[in-house]
Amino acid sequence: MFAIEASGPPDDDDVKLIRLVAEEAGQALRRAAFHEAESGARRQAELRRAMSEALNRAVSTADVGQAITFEGRNAFDADFLAVFVIDPDDSSTLLLTAHDPMERFRCHGASDGRCV
Repeated sequence: MFAIEASGPPDDDDVKLIRLVAEEAGQALRRAAFHEAESGARRQAELRRAMSEALNRAVSTADVGQAITFEGRNAFDADFLAVFVIDPDDSSTLLLTAHDPMERFRCHGASDGRCV
């Protein structure tokens, strides 16, 4: 908001000043938006790298579940994350891998509600 001490419409110099300030403000907003987008892209790339490294270290289905839940929890800044995976050796068994700050657990045969 501009306050101009005048009894009539702004003169040419005032209009030029207002336009200049508006252009500068617009450029500053575009730079800020670009910076936010660039920061977000860097964060996403870092999350993908961390998830890729964790999955590359996995040697079992349980390792995959743990990698997804651990890295996913960090990526989403979540208190708890769980993933259900069908056991490749026994398609009737559903594995639950979860990760929270206090524990990790696996639930076998989730369809019957047994958790071990």
